[in-house]
Amino acid sequence: MPVPRAGSFLFEALVTGIWYLLRVSELFALNIEDVFQKQVAGRIQVAVMVRSSKTDQEYNGEYVMREWTCTKDPSDSCPAHILWDQVAERQAVLKSSLGTNNVGGAPLFVGEDGSRLTQCQVLEASRAAALHAGEALEFKGHARFGTHSMRVAGALAAFSAGIDENTIRALGRWKSNDAMMRYLRGLPVVKAAVASRAMTQALQIAEGQAPRISNASQN
Repeated sequence: MPVPRAGSFLFEALVTGIWYLLRVSELFALNIEDVFQKQVAGRIQVAVMVRSSKTDQEYNGEYVMREWTCTKDPSDSCPAHILWDQVAERQAVLKSSLGTNNVGGAPLFVGEDGSRLTQCQVLEASRAAALHAGEALEFKGHARFGTHSMRVAGALAAFSAGIDENTIRALGRWKSNDAMMRYLRGLPVVKAAVASRAMTQALQIAEGQAPRISNASQN
């Protein structure tokens, strides 16, 4: 799925799902208390606790961390900062309406009626983002966007950025490269496609240096 535009329906939720490579079920299960911020070597990290997932067979929960890509000034292009701002906004709204600071167990992302997001709402927002980007919702009669679309989008962005497979596996919490490749199917092809830029440059450099092959020599 494409990255949604700022201000669109469930923008903060979808960006978080893509950036943290979350399944839909993991996204709408997040509570305010599941998001943490800390500094490591002077850099700010925002982590989410995924309390239940397919890769956590013992149900101990998994921490997924990302660094801010901006300064302390708000930025619509920094997903970790967007998530932390979402936490602050939800805390402020709930403290104002409930008159209590004990709001950690409240849902982090809610729909227009104020209740916890549902899978249908997240999928609806995913499709809306796709339509706005000019993407088709179906391919050969099959829906292109589902419960794993955010994870695929995050992995695709990582592949396109040239990040190595082991790092992407860690980002997506896959247990092995084989498991990741079975899940992502054709995404490594996207990574390989990025090499075309370097190949073009190499061919341009070589052009004029290599001897031209005449028809006679080909025969």
